[in-house]
Amino acid sequence: MRLKTLIYRRVYVCKLLNQVIPLIKTTLAQNSIMRCLQLDFASGLESPAPSAFGIRAAYLLSDYFNLIGNSTFLITIEEVLNSFSFIQRIKLLKTMPFCEPALTEIIENYLYFQKELKAMKHPPNNVFLAGKKMESALDTMMKDWIIEFKKNLHRDGFGDLLELIDDNCFDIHNGDQTEGNSQRGHLCVLEVLNNQKPDGAVGNSVWMMPDMFYHTNFFETLVATSVDMIEDDMPYIIKAFEFPNLNILNITELKSIKTQLNTPLAAFKRETAEWAEQCYKSGGTDMFINKILPTFTGLQQILNNNPILNHLMCIKEGQNTVSFYMGEVSPLILWKYYHHHDLLTEDAYNDLVEKYNHLPNHTIPIMFYTPTIGGLFLEEDDDDEATELEAVETIQAVRKHINID
Repeated sequence: MRLKTLIYRRVYVCKLLNQVIPLIKTTLAQNSIMRCLQLDFASGLESPAPSAFGIRAAYLLSDYFNLIGNSTFLITIEEVLNSFSFIQRIKLLKTMPFCEPALTEIIENYLYFQKELKAMKHPPNNVFLAGKKMESALDTMMKDWIIEFKKNLHRDGFGDLLELIDDNCFDIHNGDQTEGNSQRGHLCVLEVLNNQKPDGAVGNSVWMMPDMFYHTNFFETLVATSVDMIEDDMPYIIKAFEFPNLNILNITELKSIKTQLNTPLAAFKRETAEWAEQCYKSGGTDMFINKILPTFTGLQQILNNNPILNHLMCIKEGQNTVSFYMGEVSPLILWKYYHHHDLLTEDAYNDLVEKYNHLPNHTIPIMFYTPTIGGLFLEEDDDDEATELEAVETIQAVRKHINID
């Protein structure tokens, strides 16, 4: 009798487990969080508008977004400068690559004057007053510079992006360390690229990559741009959808769109989150083909049906669309890209490459975006000066479709 009771209980428990485990899996799947990550940098005198576009798109599509690097600096610069003393502000301003030479010279002269003034035990009253006038004039110049800088940021799509932090689904980090240990708010780029930071975003984030990423400097092998081209161990990027020009939306409109898209995009975000996690484990090509690809048609329809995005397509500036591609690349490609742009030191890069074969066979899930008007093309360096000049002019013309003056 006792044995029968134990058998009965075991059968009962097994039945319960068979009922509960699928429910647990379903709940976990429903709670999968789609995370996006953008690690960007200053590109000389080029407009940062593509970075702003990536931020806005990732904010709309993901459940949580980590922004690291130059864009964090751009959207926080005013708050940072206002928290500093006058001397700290002008010293910081002087180190910025976009600080005009004339202003840099004035700041250097003022700092030299202050150094000489401190060397005097009892400076004459007229010298002291002259220093105060210089400080007042320089302070006015700096305020005017900040106002003009903010206008340019707004034009490039960065206006009021700092407000997105209030939504608790958007986090910003400085990427001002190439090596060492990350600290709160200041991440080590090496740890980010080595899949160790940011906290909560390790092994599950889709990387936002701009058009300059798709270049022969980094893609040395054939890239599959359609499903029938995909082969084992081959990087691939497949067109997923298009967005109108998000950079001309204000923050209120951007937040409204996110609220409106949350429910319609739930299935896409859930599938993408699971695909991203699979990529970091052992590659996600099969899951992409079977789970992600089928969502693209419905995804574009959801975006087209959104009232604000639909209205944006009806105005001239909004019709400059940007195409988004999803796919997987080797970590080697990602590392080479950031090493090329000086976010990885030579030693750090070589160390990563040497240890690559000892890592699990994983891939990096990406969301690559480029102006639709230019189409998808693999950029390359050309030795012929005329051809190179023509290519640069073409790229600049294409990028202007993102950067609305």
